[in-house]
Amino acid sequence: MTTDPKTWKSHQEQLDILKARGMAVPDEARALDFLKRVGYYRLSGYFFPFRQGAEDDAGNFFRKDEFIEGSSFDKVIDLYLFDRKLRLLALDAIERIELAVQVDIAHLLGRYDKYAHHDPGRCGLDHMLQNKKPTLTKVPKDSAEASGVLLII
Repeated sequence: MTTDPKTWKSHQEQLDILKARGMAVPDEARALDFLKRVGYYRLSGYFFPFRQGAEDDAGNFFRKDEFIEGSSFDKVIDLYLFDRKLRLLALDAIERIELAVQVDIAHLLGRYDKYAHHDPGRCGLDHMLQNKKPTLTKVPKDSAEASGVLLII
């Protein structure tokens, strides 16, 4: 069973729907600007915690279209901006970790084969361990190469 897609609504109509469902809009110009730049459906995930909860006849929880009292578009914007900043901080941390791992792998591979980067086959564990039994070793903290990490060599 398919459902008909929702009809197109102008930004003003989208804002009017939110207001009709109980969302306060202290600054309509700011709200319209966010709807134009970010989009109703992108912001809809941030509307979700402000929607009223209910249970159906079977006891299943669901969210109604109406908003809880005290919901405001400014709070939605604040939540969106917080999430955006958190996402950027997380991506920055991931990028730093990725770079550190790349540098460590390149340095370790170079220890076994200075041309490992030219041949993907040389980057495999089998190639690095040819004629050498793998062992776990702890690099001392005072080592120039690492700070108390375990390596498989």
